[in-house]
Amino acid sequence: MHPFSSLEDEQRRSLLKYYREQEVAGNVAIKSDDFRDGQLLVVNYTDQFNESTAPDDWDWRMEVARGCVLFKAAGCAPEIVVKAMPKFHGYKHCPEAQRHLDADGPLTIMQKFDGSCILVACFRGEVLIFTRGAWHNPQTRFARSLMSEETMAALEQMEGRTLAFELIHERDAKCEQNRGPNRLVLLYVCEATGLIIPVTELESVAQSLHINCVVCEVATGNEVMQRIEHLNSTTCLRDLREGFVVEISGKKYKVKSQTYQHLARYPVPRPNKAWLDKCFLGAKSFSDVRNGVDKMQNAPLDYGILAKSLFEQYLKCIDQEVTRLRSLHQSFQSPKELSESDSVTKADKMLLFPCVKLASDERDAWFDSEACRFKVAQSLAKHTEEISQRGFPVASGFLVLCGAPGKNNMLNWAKGLDCIVTLLRPSELQDRGLNIAAGFPPCGVEWLHLPISGASLQGDNDRATVKAAASALTDRLKIGKTVVVHCSAGLHRTGIVGYLALRLLGHSMASAFELLGQVRWETRAELEKIHFKSQSSAPNAEASKLITAAEELLVECGSGEGAHPTSESSV
Repeated sequence: MHPFSSLEDEQRRSLLKYYREQEVAGNVAIKSDDFRDGQLLVVNYTDQFNESTAPDDWDWRMEVARGCVLFKAAGCAPEIVVKAMPKFHGYKHCPEAQRHLDADGPLTIMQKFDGSCILVACFRGEVLIFTRGAWHNPQTRFARSLMSEETMAALEQMEGRTLAFELIHERDAKCEQNRGPNRLVLLYVCEATGLIIPVTELESVAQSLHINCVVCEVATGNEVMQRIEHLNSTTCLRDLREGFVVEISGKKYKVKSQTYQHLARYPVPRPNKAWLDKCFLGAKSFSDVRNGVDKMQNAPLDYGILAKSLFEQYLKCIDQEVTRLRSLHQSFQSPKELSESDSVTKADKMLLFPCVKLASDERDAWFDSEACRFKVAQSLAKHTEEISQRGFPVASGFLVLCGAPGKNNMLNWAKGLDCIVTLLRPSELQDRGLNIAAGFPPCGVEWLHLPISGASLQGDNDRATVKAAASALTDRLKIGKTVVVHCSAGLHRTGIVGYLALRLLGHSMASAFELLGQVRWETRAELEKIHFKSQSSAPNAEASKLITAAEELLVECGSGEGAHPTSESSV
């Protein structure tokens, strides 16, 4: 049974007081979000406490402060939302575990990679996704993107349960390099009653969720030590593994390789693209970067080989970029012509300005210079995060919710988009100086202008327009398009259209709210605040009826009625 499962009201009050005291002492961090009529408090012990506290000195309350979540409403005792996995101590620090291994006793091994821990709970009908220390961050977005609608539907039926997944995602950087495809792996389930399901019985739960389950096998103490020796003998970063978890008499212990632990504390960064980008951005010349690559030759494992290979790949990318820029400069006789051009991005302009200041017969020499190539290298490093795929995965496409673009940034803003749905009134477009109809066709982007008068939906055609916008959105998401919806601030009008589209795609109310938050947290937070608290920052209180209006429109959408958008598509 989980230690939280038997706590009475006063004990939970005392628990929260204890965590507040530990927060003041710097032993736990508590993050909170204003949510409905109270607060969700995410409690996590700090790295400082974890690294400085011996296993025998851990209080049970600190052992379960591993991403536990409390719900605190005014005047009420805290409710336990997430019964997090208790702390796993290293087997070397626990005499009981060490004796069991030395005696070659039977145990269960949980094979796992080094991923991020994702905690999920269904609370008051909503699926809530956390990491150990926070509610909304990149890891929760990665996790939500891997949850199918079957998974979400199953989670909505698990009120009171706590589930823990390991997130394996290419964009979630960890020590291990070769972890396979992006996925979620079920590690832990605690029932609403507090009963912790044995790891050997998790497979049926994983099947109901349509996700992977942690691989378990029975082994002996000697076999565990042999595996550790194998992990410590690795010579390549791609073969590095964190270790695994062993379950002995119902308790779980960490078993990590010495090589992994050494590298986790090693002062030299791992040789990857992020490292090389940082090298270029912090350097004054190619010589500085080459020195950084040379230093890697003395690093552990195959760091030196990887660093050299990355640098050579970077040089090839630089050559390709210089060739591309060389093809652009002839169109401009002066910096003024380049500055006034709408066909060249801001980043390219910055690189080409030194060139177009020169006479035509001097420009080739400039492109051949090391100064030019180094500027190109730094530009590539700076823009390494340039979005290749915009938005958050919804249906077969990607959805972006946001505020209106700036009039001087429309081309960059439209990159990676297939369709733009504008909810601004014509007068708002004029006031902002946005000539979207003329600005986006050169980018190959479809533009749908579906003006909504405002958050209160008081215009004669507003409700029909919301339906038309949501329907247009769903149609394009179903066929794999990347679609952006925007009004002025990206909150109320954008929110109701995005929410209704998610409902039309078959999401439940809880799932639509949760997914809306992953697409754009600010939009979800505003809609949820005004829906559950009837406290709106909109021009008038009618905005508090947005979700109610969306639910009414959901029923009406079956009639086929709706406004017809003004569609202006590029050739």
